[in-house]
Parts: sequence; C-alpha cells; structure tokens
Amino acid sequence: MTSNSSSIPTSKEAPFSHLQLATHEPLNQLSGRSKCPQCNRSRKYFCYVCVLPVKELEGKLPKVKLPFKIDIIKHAREVDGKSTAVHAAILAPNDVTIYTYPCIPDFENKSKVILVFPGDRAVSMKQLAERFTSSSCEQQTAASKTTASNRDKICSTLPSVEEAEAMKESTDCSLKQVRTQVEETTSNLSQSKNPSTLRTVEQKELFCDESDSLADTLHIPASIKPLNVEQCPFERVVFIDSTWTQVRSIYTDERLQGLTKVELKKHKTYFWRYQKESDSYLATIEAIYYFLREYQEIFQQQKYDGKYDNLLYFFAFLHDKITQDYESEKELKAFHKKRQKVKA
Repeated sequence: MTSNSSSIPTSKEAPFSHLQLATHEPLNQLSGRSKCPQCNRSRKYFCYVCVLPVKELEGKLPKVKLPFKIDIIKHAREVDGKSTAVHAAILAPNDVTIYTYPCIPDFENKSKVILVFPGDRAVSMKQLAERFTSSSCEQQTAASKTTASNRDKICSTLPSVEEAEAMKESTDCSLKQVRTQVEETTSNLSQSKNPSTLRTVEQKELFCDESDSLADTLHIPASIKPLNVEQCPFERVVFIDSTWTQVRSIYTDERLQGLTKVELKKHKTYFWRYQKESDSYLATIEAIYYFLREYQEIFQQQKYDGKYDNLLYFFAFLHDKITQDYESEKELKAFHKKRQKVKA
C-alpha cells in the first residue's frame, strides 16, 4: 500500500543507520541522468516503467532472495515515478512481480495466497501462525489414524501360529540363522548412518534451543511451532500499491475475495510524500520489508539477521537525499504546493 508521511523526519533521526545495507557509492557516483537500456527514456537510477536499473548500475546493485513470491497490484492512476513498488521488483527480480490494475494474477489455490491489507477481518501474523499450526496438527492426527488403520490391516494378514510353525519346518534357514542375519544387518546400518542426517538432527535441536528464548522475547504463544524454510504455509503474498483514495476499487475486486487478509504491526513510515493520514500508513516497500521480518521472527522463530534489509536500499538512499535537500531549503516540487496552501 502506497503511503505518505505527514511529516518529514530530520537526518538526525537516522532511521536506517541500523540496517545492513549495501554501499550507496554506486548511486552517489552517478553524475547525471542516463537512458533506460530498454525504452531509451531519460532516467536517474532506474526505469520505473521497464523496471530496470540504468546501464551504469548494472551488476552493482544488491539482490535479495525471498522465501515466497510477491505480487504487487498497482492502481493504474498511481504515478510510476512516485511508487516504491519498483524498488522491490528491481532488488528481488526473481520473486516480485508488478501488475497494473485491472490486471490481477490468477490464484489457482487461494488457500496458499495471503493479502496484506488492514481491516476488520484481517488477522495478525501471530494469529495466522496459530491457524497454520492448528491445521498442521489436524493433518498429522489424520495421518496417524491412517497409519494405525494400515497397521491393523497388515496385522490381520499375518499367518496364525500353526501356519507359522509349518512355514518354519519347511524353510531351509533355521531361526538361529535368521536371528544372526538380522543382528548383522542392524549392526551394519548403525555403522553407516549418514553424517548429513545426524547434522540435520543436531541443527534442529540447536534451532529449537535458539527459538525458545526468541519466542519468549516476542511473546509468541507456545502453540506456534517454528517452521523450516521448506514449510512456508503460503506460496504467494499480495500487496496493493495505491493511495488510500484509490484502494477500494482493487480491494473489493471479486478476484481478491476469499484470500486470507493479514495486518502488520504498527510501524512509523519514513516515506517523504505528503499525506494527511496517520504516519503508520506504510509505503509499499516498507510494508513488504516488515512483512518479511515478521515472517522470519514469528513463523520461523529466528532472530532477524538483516537478510531483507537491502529491500530498503533505494528507499533509504532517496529518503536521506530528499531530507537533506529539504533541510537545505532547496525548492522541492513535492512540498511546494502544500506549503502554498498552508500559507494561504
């Protein structure tokens, strides 16, 4: 969801100083505008139409790998040059796709798709994790019942005592030989255990030990169990990129109905576009970043390690640059019109 900050934070706040960002030196070295390698239009850092960096930045930008696919549905009237959705598509090109409404991807299995949008029916990430844990327990219970039923069927096909005695007499191998062979086989198996399997068990135990304290810190209910990377309960996450006055037409589209809606924790936005709403209305790239952080901390119960910080690579750079220009009293078109209205 595109959002705009109601006040411009000063550089003294340094909101991004704690992030593990790649160096901004390649951006600082650009002396002027360049042509987009695809459409040849004049661009500064990237082409927001072709979703490509300028030629001078090719191979110099960080790349971020995400645990699931992200679909961004952008309102047709949302100005491309003001949207932060393009940041995600450039920095995580293999996992992020932007669609311009009314184009919406076809979600074959809606139970595997999450829509990040606040509302009465939206759940928190903790509630979503509890739902998934509960569903997994039910599936495991059903699987256990199936296993027990199959075991009973197998037992019913075993021979009777009399039949077993007859089989024993007719076989060439004595019971003692069979026992010897079983013992030898068991011994060989125990000596040839796969080291990688042992490491996996050790890693799981270590992971659980680490997650216990983190779960306490984040107040994660004991009912929520940590997931492995392969256990992500959803395949796609949808974000809406528009202003709050534009969002209704997308949010109410029938193709998005039936999706589980998730609401993030409240965070202060550092978007520089003016808005009259709350400063907790995040820019699209901020919402994506915080969703990934909450996923790692709540679903995987891992201490956040900065792996998604570079999603804010452009956002942090532009924020600092615009803030510095604003404090230097340079004329910024984005704020000039609003200041005139205030003076009037």
